[in-house]
Amino acid sequence: MITHGKEIYKLQHRKVMEEKLGRKLTKEEIVHHKNGNKKDNNPKNLEIMTRAEHQRHHRPHLNYCKYFVQFNGETKSISQWCRELNLSYANVFNRINNCDWSVQKAFQKQ
Repeated sequence: MITHGKEIYKLQHRKVMEEKLGRKLTKEEIVHHKNGNKKDNNPKNLEIMTRAEHQRHHRPHLNYCKYFVQFNGETKSISQWCRELNLSYANVFNRINNCDWSVQKAFQKQ
């Protein structure tokens, strides 16, 4: 266990959530402090979110629907999908947000 600086809190809130759930958390699961106090690791103050949900929660002023899309049952950023599918980010972003293409069509290599 790391016991210096902020690192102890990063580990502790995940450990508390794992104990509450009775299982290990996945790397994709983010533990959010409901009251914003990262030192308050009471299980009632913690909830699991996806990375996209967590970003939307902390940055509601950004229009994440332009940057995050669902494809094959998973929500990821357009840039993540483009890296995985070996596609041009600029082309895919334009197809989805400016040409009103479906995500399925935008991810087809053309």
